[in-house]
Amino acid sequence: MGDTRPGIAASTGAVTAAAVGLRKAVIPVGLGDDSLQPASHAVPLEMLPVVDKPLVQYAVEEALACGFDELIFVTQQGLAIVEDHFARGTEEEGAAAARVIGRPSAWGPAGRPRQVVICRQGDSQGLGHALWTARNLIGEEAFAVLVPSDMLLGEKPAMSQLIDHYRTRTGNVVAVADNGLCEREGSFAAIAAGSAGRYILQPDIFPALERQQGLDIRQAILSMTEVWPSRALAFAGRHFDCRSPEGLLEAQIAFALDRGDLAGHMDDVLARYGNGRNTGTGISRAANAWQSGD
Repeated sequence: MGDTRPGIAASTGAVTAAAVGLRKAVIPVGLGDDSLQPASHAVPLEMLPVVDKPLVQYAVEEALACGFDELIFVTQQGLAIVEDHFARGTEEEGAAAARVIGRPSAWGPAGRPRQVVICRQGDSQGLGHALWTARNLIGEEAFAVLVPSDMLLGEKPAMSQLIDHYRTRTGNVVAVADNGLCEREGSFAAIAAGSAGRYILQPDIFPALERQQGLDIRQAILSMTEVWPSRALAFAGRHFDCRSPEGLLEAQIAFALDRGDLAGHMDDVLARYGNGRNTGTGISRAANAWQSGD
């Protein structure tokens, strides 16, 4: 069994959000990106699947596994599909669905959050605008942000790594992806260059956002350094930017290989295609193997 002491997440062995005074996690949906059209034309990007779950569910499961008990979804009009995905029915309906569909609740193995709040913004104008829209729901407390289109894969959830860091060094913490390299911690240049979609932010971010043209989240964080320390934490793991076709495709492969029930099949698939286009024979070799039944 994992550690069951108060403040310890049994699934990760890490300090939970509640143990460091964090309760709320913001999950923005519909930040807007045309790179995956037409797939995201009628279905929001965050509802596109990686293996057998939509992107937004991975973010939700990560937040719940880390101990956040209040989720704030920032959505837009017309994105009811996200709300419907997590809609809570009766216990009897849930049990019947599990028997028929053969899958667990959409909330994931950590169970349902204590509270869910839906906040709708107008046209998407980026992450800073999404947070600004939710400012009255967040109030005067530190909070977390998980951007679903940034997929992070490692032995320990990226948000859990941020919480561990935050426990001893409060302030603003931004996850940055070095894909295994951990040399950028504390680098303002790393924050300015962009994040991997995971943040722990102080409520002072809102007046800082208001001072920035276009509610620029990175500039707002950098402008707070005289009041709050701001750190870029290079998390241990891989980052996949699922706003692009190549990022989404790589995430599909990596997450399938990480699943015990799929890894063997994925090994066979990858072996079937060999080196792919690099050899010019990958597709034809796969086709021949399929026709021969190998």
